[in-house]
Amino acid sequence: MKKVWVWLLGLALLCGCAANEAVGYSPEEIKTRLAADCTFTAEFSYEKTEGRATVEKAGEQLCISMTEPETLEGLTFILGPESSQMIYGDTVIDLQDHTIRQEALAALLKRALAGADELTVTQQNGRIQATADCTFFHYTVELEEDTGYPTGISVPELQIEIVITDYTPAGRV
Repeated sequence: MKKVWVWLLGLALLCGCAANEAVGYSPEEIKTRLAADCTFTAEFSYEKTEGRATVEKAGEQLCISMTEPETLEGLTFILGPESSQMIYGDTVIDLQDHTIRQEALAALLKRALAGADELTVTQQNGRIQATADCTFFHYTVELEEDTGYPTGISVPELQIEIVITDYTPAGRV
């Protein structure tokens, strides 16, 4: 009976430490995964606005095509390192980098997927979270434990929540 108690105590100690076990992915590995070419669906809430978009990342260019709400359907943002555009039907508006606020939803998504910010990585209860501290806010990217692919981004200070589904990497990461 004494051996059983020792075994159970050892098991309990191991289970208790599981929440603090070493993170499966280093900050550098997560940055590489975030910066990889991919496509996904983003369901977002931003203050009181909710919507959905398809997102495609190729190199340093990010294309965000709105699909919901109906009033924004067909609106596309193409954000690149040299220039950015907002496109709706035949109307194309060139955006200057200084006109896009860093707190804007599209700019935040581009920033998180650039993988340039320093990340603090934690793993708890089967979830990986990578948090970046920016000047006026911080954002957290949640990742799948098995693949390391992003499943969501949140910015509490700006009331932004993004749920990522149908994530498909363009190449092997």
